[in-house]
Amino acid sequence: LMGVATSGAREKKRLLKALAKAGCEARPLWVPLPTLLPYRSSAASAIPNARRAYAEIINIPSSTGLREEQVERVAAVLASADLKRLLA
Repeated sequence: LMGVATSGAREKKRLLKALAKAGCEARPLWVPLPTLLPYRSSAASAIPNARRAYAEIINIPSSTGLREEQVERVAAVLASADLKRLLA
């Protein structure tokens, strides 16, 4: 699993659109369970780190089955996005 940290919701949305336009399947990080309706009443804490991660991180393709041209396409989109950091 490979994640890319963005500067927030606006950059996250922009990057997801750019990856989709290039034909790269990317998705937002998982939704923190305590924010889902069935679990809201039993949340044990404010989970600030999970909320921040959800707001900033997307998952990019990282399958061992990716072809070199697919990896290069994802890399080109990320390089043009001027991101702050990559998370492994």
